[in-house]
Amino acid sequence: MLIVKGSYQGSATSGSIYRLELADRSVQALLPAGQRVSMAALSPDGRWIAFGNLASGRPEIVVMAAPREGVAPDLTTRQWLVSTEGGDKPMWRADSRELYYMRPDGMLMAVAVESSGGELRTRETPLFQVFQRSYVHSIDVTPDGQHFVVAVAGTDGGTPLAVVTDWTRALRRKN
Repeated sequence: MLIVKGSYQGSATSGSIYRLELADRSVQALLPAGQRVSMAALSPDGRWIAFGNLASGRPEIVVMAAPREGVAPDLTTRQWLVSTEGGDKPMWRADSRELYYMRPDGMLMAVAVESSGGELRTRETPLFQVFQRSYVHSIDVTPDGQHFVVAVAGTDGGTPLAVVTDWTRALRRKN
């Protein structure tokens, strides 16, 4: 099980990544002490971990190989920088062949991911502009990567949303 332990400081979260072994409840760090990260995502095939690396002062998306089950994590494992202009909130397509993340300017990015022989090759493509709150992970992708659900930041004066529960009872009362 992958765990991101962090703290909230102002408008950013930072922490580290750990693996929890359920059998013996041991916790193992996956990154060197002091390496600060934000939101992390394990690829659906369990091979890769994408996360926001805060070392440069702004989050950059980095991918590293996930440690294999039963093997002690290597704190010196190679990390591949994926973003070119900053990024956060990584998420994977269901087949683990594409990674998505948000740039600081609100552009949703897609990264094609290919690997062979322990090497990772990526190709980044901008998709569309998204306006959302910076501290909330408010976007998701369908398993095929063709559609996105985005909760956007609200504005003052918007139309209120009314949620009606137990509406059939109200109908019965009117009859």
